[in-house]
Amino acid sequence: MRRAVSLLLLISAVSASAQDLFTTPKLRTWPGTENDKLRARKQRLQVLSAFSVREYERVADKTAPGYEEGRKALEAYAKYYVHPFLGFDAERAAMRELFAQAKQAGCRDPLFLYFYEDESDPALSNRAEKSKRYQASIDGMIAKKYHAIPRLFARRDMYKDQKGQPLASAKTLAKLQDDMWMDFEEAAKDHSMPAEIALLKFFETFHKYESPKNTTGDVRKAVYDRAMKALENAKASEWLQEAIKGEYHTDAAWDARGIAVARLTSDEQFEQFQERLEIARKSLAKADKLEPHRDGPARRMIAVVMGLGEPVLIRNLWFERAMVCNPDDIRSCTQYATSLQKKWGAPDGHYTSFIQACSQNENWESEIPTVPLRMIVTSGLDFKTLSANLNEFNPWWSACVLGLNGLQRAHPDDPNITAYLYCLNVLGGDTQKAQELKAKLPPKRKFSFFGLPVDTFEENFKAYHESVRKAREEKDDK
Repeated sequence: MRRAVSLLLLISAVSASAQDLFTTPKLRTWPGTENDKLRARKQRLQVLSAFSVREYERVADKTAPGYEEGRKALEAYAKYYVHPFLGFDAERAAMRELFAQAKQAGCRDPLFLYFYEDESDPALSNRAEKSKRYQASIDGMIAKKYHAIPRLFARRDMYKDQKGQPLASAKTLAKLQDDMWMDFEEAAKDHSMPAEIALLKFFETFHKYESPKNTTGDVRKAVYDRAMKALENAKASEWLQEAIKGEYHTDAAWDARGIAVARLTSDEQFEQFQERLEIARKSLAKADKLEPHRDGPARRMIAVVMGLGEPVLIRNLWFERAMVCNPDDIRSCTQYATSLQKKWGAPDGHYTSFIQACSQNENWESEIPTVPLRMIVTSGLDFKTLSANLNEFNPWWSACVLGLNGLQRAHPDDPNITAYLYCLNVLGGDTQKAQELKAKLPPKRKFSFFGLPVDTFEENFKAYHESVRKAREEKDDK
C-alpha cells in the first residue's frame, strides 16, 4: 500500500514538472476578484456583528447607563476584527478607547463586559481573577437570555488561556466542558449562516486545546464525539456536520502519522493517516459543495490532498477555491506554500515562486504579503539557525522586506509593521536602517516579533551570531 502511494507521489511530481501543471499566481491572475473580497468581508462582518453588537441591541437594556457607548464599542469591535492584525493599529486603539469610555459611562451589561475584559486586559496574569470575571459574564448572559454563541466562546476562553494553561481546577474544567457542550448543542439549533460559521470556528480552535502530540488522537476524538452528539441532538445542518467531520479527520490523520519523516513512519501509522484523510476529503468536498462561499473546508482540503500525494494541479485547484471563498485568507496561502515544498512532491522552484508572488501581492487589507516571513517562522528557524545560514536566508529576507515595505506604504502609521521591519533589518545586517526604524517606534510600548520581544531583539541576535562564529572558529582550529 505504502509503496504504491509512494510510486504515485513520484509519478505525480514528474508529471507535474513535465506538463507544467502549475502557474504561479501573479497579481493579475491571483484567485479571488474584488467582488469576492467584498462578499467575504461582508460575511465576516455579519458573523462578528451577529453575536456582539446585534445581540447587544436585541437584549441589552436601552435605558441603562452607558448603553449607547457600549453599542458603539461593540460595533467598533466587529468592524476591527474583519481585518488582520498588521495595518490596523489605529483602529484597534480607537476601539479600545471606546470600550474604556463605555465602562466609564457605567455600561455593565454582561455581554459588553465579556468583550471589555478580553480587549482591556487580554494578558491578565491572575488566572483566578480572569476565571472569576468570565464566569460573572456568563452568569449574566444566561440571566438575560443572550444567544448561546457568546456564552460558548466565553467558556472556551475561561477553559484555557492563550498559552494552553488551564484557568481552573480539573473538577471545574469538567463541569465547564459539560456546560460548554450544552451551549454548543443549543447554538447548533440556530441554522443561520453566522451561527454555523461561529460553531465551526469554535470547534476548530477548541479541539486543538485538547490535541495530543505524537499519538493516534484519542483525546481529540473525545472532543469530536461530544461535538457530533450535540450536533445530532440539535438536528444541525448537513453543512456544519460535514465541515466539522472534515476538520477533525484532517487533524486526526496528522496525529496518526506523527511528525517523523516518512521513512520513520510505520505501515500502520501510514495506513491510518491515509484512511482518515480519505474521510476528511469526502466530508470537506461535500461541505464545500453545499455552501461554496463559506470559508474553511476548501482551505483544509489543501492539506488533505497534499497528504494524499495528489498532483500539484489538484492542490492548485483547491487553493483557488479557498481564495475565492476568502481572498484575504493568509492561512490558505501558508498551507498552499507548505504543499509546494519538495518533500511533498512539488517540482523545484514552485515554492520559491509562490512566496515571491505573495510578497508582491497588493491586497494591503490582508497579511498575504507577509507569507514569506510566516513560512520562515513556521519552519521553526531560530536565531542560531539564521545566524549560521545568513547567505541562504538572503532571498527569503528580500521577499519578507518587499512584502512588509508594501504594507508600510499602505499603512504608514502602523508601528507593528515598523517593528517587524526593524527586526528584519537586524537579521539582514543593515544596522543603520534598523536603528532608523527603531527610532520611529513609540516609546514605552512593547512590541513582539512572532513572540520575541522587540526591545531586546538586536542584543539577542548579536549574542547568538557571536556564539555561532566562535563555534565555527573552534571547529576550524581543531
